[in-house]
Amino acid sequence: MHADYRHLSPREQGFLNLEHPDAPLHVLRVQLFPAAGLSDDSGGVAVTRVRERVAARIGDLGRYRQVLADLPLETRAIWVDANEIDLDLHVRHVRLPRPGDERQLKRLIGRIASTPLDPARPLWELWVIEGLENARVALVSKVHACLDDPEHRLGLPYALLASTPSDKAGPPAHWRPHPRPSRIELAVDELQELAQLPASWWDQLRQLVVPADGDPGLGERVRAVSQAVATGLRVGSESPFDRRVGSLRRTDWTRMDREAVDSVVRCFGATVEEIALTCATGGLARFLENTRGIPLAGLDLSALVPLDPVAEGAREDELAWIVELPLSEQDPAQRLELIRQRTRSPEAHQQARGAGLLARLGAQAPGAIYSLAERILRSRHPFSLVVATEHSTSEPRYLLEAQLEQTIPVEPVTHGLALCISLVYGPGGLSWGFNADWDGFPDLHELVLATEEACAEFVLAARGRSSQ
Repeated sequence: MHADYRHLSPREQGFLNLEHPDAPLHVLRVQLFPAAGLSDDSGGVAVTRVRERVAARIGDLGRYRQVLADLPLETRAIWVDANEIDLDLHVRHVRLPRPGDERQLKRLIGRIASTPLDPARPLWELWVIEGLENARVALVSKVHACLDDPEHRLGLPYALLASTPSDKAGPPAHWRPHPRPSRIELAVDELQELAQLPASWWDQLRQLVVPADGDPGLGERVRAVSQAVATGLRVGSESPFDRRVGSLRRTDWTRMDREAVDSVVRCFGATVEEIALTCATGGLARFLENTRGIPLAGLDLSALVPLDPVAEGAREDELAWIVELPLSEQDPAQRLELIRQRTRSPEAHQQARGAGLLARLGAQAPGAIYSLAERILRSRHPFSLVVATEHSTSEPRYLLEAQLEQTIPVEPVTHGLALCISLVYGPGGLSWGFNADWDGFPDLHELVLATEEACAEFVLAARGRSSQ
């Protein structure tokens, strides 16, 4: 077999370079299942069958069978095949002490989120957690952000799920690792790549300047990039979120039922992202003013809102918004209207499109330019927190014979971004996941309660308007 390797994409390399020993950039998803569909003959969780399910799917998950290696000349990493995958190590089994309540589970998830992945091994773990109240089992995936695909569909944990229940894990996948390239082979390849870099840059620039049929013209592209750059250079007020994080994490979650979400959609014609931003803004306003005693007047707080490419109405060329949150607006309907104005404006679409164009241009950027951009991001942010919404399928999904009940996302935090709010919209409604620095947010649950109040207030406003 010939030696084989793959370069990290700019997105993957960027996540890797932004990581810090105290701020690992891995994504967790907590999935809850009824224990009955995952039990063995003794009544416990059949972890062996879960490992067999992973073994059956790992052949289709190329990145999950690879490890990182360094290039000899540039400060960039490459993917090479792991010699083997030790599923006893990657798929871990723990049991909560009785009574196994939700608070204990949240503390355990926080500990899992606090620990970096082993860079010498494939950058993922699965945790099977039994002993939960109400006879449930949690499957926790822990995947480095550089493996987590933007559409959240092509990796763990979703690759383990099926559309129908089955007691069969499937036959183990057969794959053979490619041998790793030598340092000399890598150095020769690097020199050839560097020689071709000017031509690659020119080709990329030509694609941006000369649009394909149906693409926006050059003038519109320039305006979009200018809008994205101008937004990125803006710095808001200092907030409790703009702090250096420690090594420990505090996680929490809640849920807005599907019926409640649908009532707001019907009444206001709001998108899921607009609902999430409206409720998050209301919760943050209550938390900052009532719990932290911070006056809202004059407080300029913006959120980074990544756009899910599979959301209804999503535009392929738009990457993310940076949205100023209307914290001082107390009426949820007016709060929604302000958010809608900011996210549906031509400037917002230009900004999101410009971010996508900059990401495409970055695909050919030399390492020195990319490193400079990363250092800027470490030192300052044009936003104070992240609010990320993911859309899951509305169809039932099963792990072996157990139907998925809920998915709770836990996105990473990093220096200067000590809080992340992430959401999954699925059949059960809108699941909220909160991840924060342990020392910076001893009162994180107060933010969760404030968010629940903001959601209830929004639903009440929708019902009141519908009854008029």
